[in-house]
Amino acid sequence: MRRDPSISSPLPRRGAGIATAAVLTALLSACSGSPSEGDIRSALERQQKAESAAMPGMLKGMLPAVELTNVKKLGCEAAGEKAYRCDVEVTVKAMGRVATNSTQLRLVRGSEGWMVSR
Repeated sequence: MRRDPSISSPLPRRGAGIATAAVLTALLSACSGSPSEGDIRSALERQQKAESAAMPGMLKGMLPAVELTNVKKLGCEAAGEKAYRCDVEVTVKAMGRVATNSTQLRLVRGSEGWMVSR
């Protein structure tokens, strides 16, 4: 028996179900609350840029350039409304040396995304 192509199947196609699941997963993870590794990296880069801009011109030339090379999120817990305390591992490169340190950051969701808060 041949299937009439003008009649749609009551069962969804497998590809459509997988695509729907992928979209739902992305939406739910975006609403999950805590910042992602990318969010944390962006917040640290914004903070670094702001601190560099606030530094007097003479000091800028005296301090070595610090490059943020890696950020690894170890875990986050809620720390107030729109705020999370996150344990992170940060790797930086300065003066030809690479150093990795673990630290705890408080991140707050602002109008322009996540920001490091003291």
